[in-house]
Amino acid sequence: VLLIILMLVINVYLLVHWQHPDDQNESILARLLILYGFQLSAVSVLMLPLDVANDGGNPACDSQSMLTLSSTLYCGGINMYYLWESMFVMIYFTVIVLIPFATFYYESDSIDIMDPSLQKSRFWPAVMQESVLVVFFLIILLALFFTNQGTTNLPVTNFNFALEELSVEEYTFSEST
Repeated sequence: VLLIILMLVINVYLLVHWQHPDDQNESILARLLILYGFQLSAVSVLMLPLDVANDGGNPACDSQSMLTLSSTLYCGGINMYYLWESMFVMIYFTVIVLIPFATFYYESDSIDIMDPSLQKSRFWPAVMQESVLVVFFLIILLALFFTNQGTTNLPVTNFNFALEELSVEEYTFSEST
């Protein structure tokens, strides 16, 4: 926990030190996303030594045994498989949803009119642009999966026999009294 707080302090310092003077009081969403990205990248880099230390040199700590609950007793107590999976999901979500939305939100135009009822919100245009982008990525992903992963090879064992080779034995049962 102390390391995460130290990383957050360093990331805030870097953000404040390298910000543009024109953006001093603008776009809190973009700043929070930058801090989140810095933290996410630092945590994902620091998870590798955690994974190695959690293994502890035990040969029983392989990728297949980490799926069982009893393996965490001998492998450092942390199920790193699920930790890595959650880290990858957070990275994918950040790259596909959060960063494009923040970019569209930051770059969207708002009408500078004195009448507040005529001013447009920057949120809804950013949501619409993000929706188009996500649908575009999904179409590309589905097209790639359909063209490249459309077939599979299933192992099949063929049994060939002639009907005459089958023998049927007859059993008779009798009642004994």
